Amino acid sequence: LRAMSQSQMTSEAEDEDTDTLVGEKPPLPGHKDHNLTDRRCLLVIILACFLQGVIAHYASVFGDVRKFSRGLDWKGRLCGVDNTTDGHLLFHCLDGRGAINLHGPVCVSECPKSGNTTTSCYDDELQDVVERPNYDTRPVLNYCMPRDRRGLVSLLRAQWFPGNVSHGDEWRHI
Repeated sequence: LRAMSQSQMTSEAEDEDTDTLVGEKPPLPGHKDHNLTDRRCLLVIILACFLQGVIAHYASVFGDVRKFSRGLDWKGRLCGVDNTTDGHLLFHCLDGRGAINLHGPVCVSECPKSGNTTTSCYDDELQDVVERPNYDTRPVLNYCMPRDRRGLVSLLRAQWFPGNVSHGDEWRHI
């Protein structure tokens, strides 16, 4: 072993390196060669992105992006856009029982700050416009949101999960 020259040791080391690079010897026992397995997944992602682009283009041509940031009153008008006299903020009135009425919102110029005032609201039970007492609200992104945490949670729950709200879960103001 000591009789081996430096050049012989270097050439043997180079042979080992080239064998490993070529792939003749697997690095660990049980090693298997891998190939690209995500081609189908990549194709699905590209197709989904293309379809989202088609939908976004269709929505920008035929839709109204303002509906994302503005509320619709009970007549189907966009607050601050379709009706120039009412206002740009959407306010949900109270119904006859004192709970928030999600079916008859109105556009107002400023959010009610107390329960000492009234607003002309549509009552879907009476099928008419009536005066209803207000509750304390604040403007949030063109909507009048209740200042009370329970009222806010109940309003958001009723809007996001309309079938899961019973009369006992509604927020009572009076």
